[in-house]
Amino acid sequence: MIDSETAYLFRHALLRDAAYQLHMPQQRADLHGEAAELLLELHGQAPAPQPGLEILAHLRTAAETLGQLSDESDGNGQVELREGGRAKALLQREFALLEPIAIELGRRRDLPALLAVRQRQLHHPLQAQQSKGAARLVYAIALRMCGRVPEAESIYRDVLASAQAQTDALLRGRCVAGLATIFQYTGRVSEAETLTLEAIEISRQLQNNPMLAVQLGNYGSLLKETGRAALAVEPTQQAVNLALATGQTDVAYRYMANLTGILVDVGDNAGAIAMGRRCLELVVQWHMPDVEGVCRGNMAAALSATGDQSTADNEFRVALRLAMASGDHRVAAVWASVVALRAIRKRDINAAELVLRQGLASALEANAPVSVARCSAMLTLLQPEDQRDQEQLDETLATLRKARDANAINDILEAAQHLGIDMADVDVDGSANR
Repeated sequence: MIDSETAYLFRHALLRDAAYQLHMPQQRADLHGEAAELLLELHGQAPAPQPGLEILAHLRTAAETLGQLSDESDGNGQVELREGGRAKALLQREFALLEPIAIELGRRRDLPALLAVRQRQLHHPLQAQQSKGAARLVYAIALRMCGRVPEAESIYRDVLASAQAQTDALLRGRCVAGLATIFQYTGRVSEAETLTLEAIEISRQLQNNPMLAVQLGNYGSLLKETGRAALAVEPTQQAVNLALATGQTDVAYRYMANLTGILVDVGDNAGAIAMGRRCLELVVQWHMPDVEGVCRGNMAAALSATGDQSTADNEFRVALRLAMASGDHRVAAVWASVVALRAIRKRDINAAELVLRQGLASALEANAPVSVARCSAMLTLLQPEDQRDQEQLDETLATLRKARDANAINDILEAAQHLGIDMADVDVDGSANR
């Protein structure tokens, strides 16, 4: 054991290699397979990149070793994909993990590792059985997570054109859903809603319940963000139920976190706290810090509404920290503005400005214009009156109006009220005659 590390390591690579060679190939394959399963049990089915890459390596080594020992090998070290073969099953596990790992690498802005995983996906033995367009979509998702939204949108449009030409309904549905997410992300909510409803219809026609669960959840999120929380409850609950029924536990937990916030918006704070606690117990167990952050922030809003301000303050700060740590910069900007508003209520202007600058930096890194507008507007309000840029404030409010982000606009109005700022001359609803 090396110092206080919790892992046993060989002192010398040659000693490690010699010990490895003492095992028969079949034993090596079994050990690699067991190591992968243990790591998956420890880190969940959507592991973080570092353990995820280690899991991929164990699965591939086990598959290649087994392929060389049986008729699953072509004699040149390449694994043949014999139906029902053990090597093929391991390769399928590896292939299924490539997408969530690539997306997480995108979320963390780790482009070198993302490109390496993309190459691994494109040249995977199973890739010949998959659509090249599907592999490009994974890359588009990761690019969006990296904040490279125009590039991601270009890929989606290109693949969508190919899918329509090839009458590939499943690929078309994934492209439509991806574009809807980008439109929602960039404040084009009318187009996002149209495309999300189209993706839901495609999912139903294909009887693809896993895809339908995601699209219903996305539709619920869009309804919540545009001030229609009462309409969001049903599709979000359906998304949770469908995801659980189809074994998509990670998807189910994400929409449980969203449902917590929706219940707050409709005034069911007791239900929100109960849902939040249930969700927290699950996501902590599954090591999903980004979802934990969303859940804690939404539950904090419920606690605040019931008068428990001290606990709410702490939970909002934890939510912000988790969003920042997991690379979810768009959500981090939202929690930053909430934490700032709470500081403004306490007249702690310095704390409000500090956290808003952190949120603005996150929003800019994520290339998320709605979140940028949210933080920028509040920062503008904090400026001395003779330095306050009214035109810039109007522009940011216009972005929020276009995105129909009623919660953000209400927060800005409340901040102005606490700061003693008269908003009569500010174009809040787009109808001011200046």
